[in-house]
Amino acid sequence: MEQACQVFYHSCDTDINKRKSAENELNRLKKEAGFLGVVLQVLGNANGGEDVHIAAAIYLKNVVKEHWDVRSDWTLPEGDKNIVRSQIVTALLNTKKGPIQNCLSEAVTMICKSDFPTAWPGLIPDLVSRAEAAFKSQNVAMLSSVLTILHSVFCRYREVHELTHELCEEIIPCIERVGPVLLPVTQWLVEELLKPHQAGTLSEILTLFNSCIEIFFDFTCLDLPDFITKHLAHFMQAYISVLKFETPLFNTDSSDSPSILARAKATITEMLTVFLRKFDEDFEDYLERFAEAIWGMLTKLTDGPRDDDLAIAAMDFLAATAQSFKHTVFQDPQILHTVCNQIILPNIRIRQLDVEMFEDEPEEYIRRDIEGSDQHTRRRVACEFTHALCKNYQTTVSGIFQEHIASLLQSYATNEADWKSKDAAIYLTTALSIKQSCSTVVFGGVRGTNQIDIISFFTQHILPELSKGCENATTNSPVLKADGIKFISTFRNQIPKEHYPACIELLGKWVSSPSEVVMTYAAAAIERLLTVTGPTGEIYVTKQMITPLATTLFMNLFSALRKAIRENHYLIMCVTRVIRRSQELIGPLIPHLLEPLVTILKHVTRNPSNPSYNHYLFESVSCLIRFNPEHVGSIEMAIFEPFATILQKDVIEFMPYVFQIFAQMMETRTDIPQSYYQLVETLCSPQLYQNKGNIPAIIRFLTVFIEKVPQRLVDDGLLNNILGIFQVLANNKLYDHEGFTILNAVILHIPDKELEQLMPSIMRILFGRLSNMKTVKFCKMFILFCSILIHKRGADYTLKLIESLQQGLWKMVFTNVWCVHVTKIIGNYPRKTCMVGLTKLICDSQILQSDSELWVNAVRCLCSLIRNEKSVDKEGTTFEAGVYAAENLKDRYEDGYTNAYCPLVGAIREEADICSDVPDASQFLGFKWRELRQHQNYSMMASALQNSLSPEHQGLLASIN
Repeated sequence: MEQACQVFYHSCDTDINKRKSAENELNRLKKEAGFLGVVLQVLGNANGGEDVHIAAAIYLKNVVKEHWDVRSDWTLPEGDKNIVRSQIVTALLNTKKGPIQNCLSEAVTMICKSDFPTAWPGLIPDLVSRAEAAFKSQNVAMLSSVLTILHSVFCRYREVHELTHELCEEIIPCIERVGPVLLPVTQWLVEELLKPHQAGTLSEILTLFNSCIEIFFDFTCLDLPDFITKHLAHFMQAYISVLKFETPLFNTDSSDSPSILARAKATITEMLTVFLRKFDEDFEDYLERFAEAIWGMLTKLTDGPRDDDLAIAAMDFLAATAQSFKHTVFQDPQILHTVCNQIILPNIRIRQLDVEMFEDEPEEYIRRDIEGSDQHTRRRVACEFTHALCKNYQTTVSGIFQEHIASLLQSYATNEADWKSKDAAIYLTTALSIKQSCSTVVFGGVRGTNQIDIISFFTQHILPELSKGCENATTNSPVLKADGIKFISTFRNQIPKEHYPACIELLGKWVSSPSEVVMTYAAAAIERLLTVTGPTGEIYVTKQMITPLATTLFMNLFSALRKAIRENHYLIMCVTRVIRRSQELIGPLIPHLLEPLVTILKHVTRNPSNPSYNHYLFESVSCLIRFNPEHVGSIEMAIFEPFATILQKDVIEFMPYVFQIFAQMMETRTDIPQSYYQLVETLCSPQLYQNKGNIPAIIRFLTVFIEKVPQRLVDDGLLNNILGIFQVLANNKLYDHEGFTILNAVILHIPDKELEQLMPSIMRILFGRLSNMKTVKFCKMFILFCSILIHKRGADYTLKLIESLQQGLWKMVFTNVWCVHVTKIIGNYPRKTCMVGLTKLICDSQILQSDSELWVNAVRCLCSLIRNEKSVDKEGTTFEAGVYAAENLKDRYEDGYTNAYCPLVGAIREEADICSDVPDASQFLGFKWRELRQHQNYSMMASALQNSLSPEHQGLLASIN
């Protein structure tokens, strides 16, 4: 254990060499039997030190995350899993609240997703027993820890969207065991809360109460178990008591963070909102009491940030009430006036702290306002509440707010220093003018209502506002400019097409604004406008329309990129979109674009930090190549130096992009430069494949190389190296499809004579994997490979090759693999390839025809493909392991995953038709079947089909004949 402590200690070392050495050692040790038990001992060692304990907890969590699931490329042995399951609860209970407990709780959650309850049946009885003992002895700290673990176990139910019978069978025993403890603990905590206590004791009570709410929430997020239904009144009484509870003890804290009491009330209110939306009938008897309590609570809140979470949760609950069957609580016009004037309008108005965030924390302002973050704002939820009220009381609510809008606009017209009034007017107009939920807008296009004339508001109040000061892109009210730009983007589908060129030109000027929010909104709006299509799919902004504006747009965008405080991905994303929309017409500007793009690339290579920004930087280069292949020489010359630096310095964040673009450039060339040959030798190094994000990109490059110069691969003696890569990937459950990608390329393009001696080895690798680690995904890829081999080399060649490994092997694999899984293959081209392969197998193979039963089964499979029958893949096969969308990159990097593979749209290849020499698979079958009818034994075959096939399949064959 002392040695393990030392390794964990060095894994936190500031010396990169010591840290790397420790990380490599930990990576090796995870495969040693029993090492996770040592890690848990380290966590319990009081002399280890906090840094060591934190490092060990993070390590344990990551090992569980990467290797617990059986679908991982390497799975922990069952013995190690048993050790973890038997010790992790005790380890967790012996730690204080903080990062260590959080890591261990996450590990428990991940284990439960895979193992609970089947492989961990004793977990809940053990935890309930500990909770009962802690409750009996009034051990609040222990009780809090146990409830935290229970929440870690049950929180996964919130991620499930449908209650299945199996899940119901799992949840019911859990609530029957946990409920009899949860209810008395909840009631006891409320009793204690109402007694006189010091702030510290109250905090402990409320922290424990929060855990009780979370567990209640876990159990009721899908359905109402009988135990909850039976005791619902007791739980509801406890929750309303807490909502009404007030104390001055937490008012002395001057921080912006919510008090523990405010957090408890917010959690209750959030839970009740979900409860109302899912179980309105069960909640009917309690709704009015809670609505009254929450409404009263809302009117007493301050406009400070401490009360934001609670105000947001309260307005969200009232919005849900307004959309429920009990919306009649708002039907009184006087109540609607009160709600609009005292709740919605004050929360829609911009606060000084919002203005300060706009100026001092533009990134956070943008994240909250246009990125659709999970963290709602008061303004957004006030708009939601407005939208909810309009569902049943649109005329009244619209009338109230239109008066406010007119008054606010008049106030601004009278005194432009009162820009906050116009800001509120724009927000109110947006809230009244959209049909869908405000939270789904997120700077996107919406459908308008008939309550507000959007076009008139746009021409009278938005365009004039944006036109003021745009000559030098400065203004005294940048918030208003941001509002106007956001309005254009939000209602872009309503703005007439003829306004688009003027809007883009105007927005292009605001890209030069000194305000980071304004420049960002302008770039985002341009990017969105360039995606708009009309009712029949026609593009509003054509390449002919955008090209004359492109020079100015690029000048302003790159100027903004140079001046931006942070790497602003909206700016570079706009660059990418303008390139994609201009397509080949941007050709003359390529020399002027390469210089700033390469400059940025060299800069970010030193310290990659913003994954979205970096992605769109590479996407811009990729799109230049895609639409202007004649310029690939100059592009290649410009990017070669920074790309070489990336490979030499092992900048793992960028390597997947480099390989994709190299592959893309190679596809456009007829002559392959020597540098590419040298790169192929490098790509055969096993170390490159340890970073999983490299794998799809390298395979993409190697596949193109094999297609372009297959003989050179043989001449340079690299074929065995390539097949070595295939062997490694074929035995990796996550990336075996990439192994098949390179194998299929070899089969299709390497001369047959060069492969002859290697084919038995290839087959042994495939059948070894089938024997030791068969998955649905592998079976599907194997069937596709065999179909390709049959099409390329012939049916009997393929069968003899398989039989050379073991007599009778072909019949076994065809029966247990091909017939079972062929209908699970999806995609037009893959199914066509299988259909062509089966056709040749049935009509050409004398070996198959000699086995009447097997031949009939093959015909039955072919009929299923012709009828487009599809079987369900219960494993949920994915061919996109480690593939991430651009919008998800930020989350992956925050998780510490830096070598992510994100496909470049410009570099994506169209799916190839492997059987392109067969234009129509059905016609090909008809031709081959007519040939088969001339076979001397066809009468016996036909008789076998008549005796064995269903009437549907017989009719299908008759129609082919």
